[in-house]
Amino acid sequence: MEADAVGLRFMSMAGYHPNSMLDLWDIMALVEEEAAASGEPISITDRVPFLKTHPTSLQRQKNIDALLPKAMKMYNDSPFRRSSRSPPKEVASNP
Repeated sequence: MEADAVGLRFMSMAGYHPNSMLDLWDIMALVEEEAAASGEPISITDRVPFLKTHPTSLQRQKNIDALLPKAMKMYNDSPFRRSSRSPPKEVASNP
């Protein structure tokens, strides 16, 4: 959870929209759901939760959601923020 908080802070200060992190964990949650639905074997960490080293995607989303207001302030204050979510214009190379 600490790594997610630090990553969210860094990406916000670097001008990346904080909601992008939630988009990532939406995708990861879908991957986990599809794996479970397809009957993939359950690992020991799923049966014995205290052995897990990482929170589930859904728990990560909840934690990130709680951090979003502060991250949005950092994002809005970032001098690196682009005015839109479109990719930056291609930089012409010198021949």
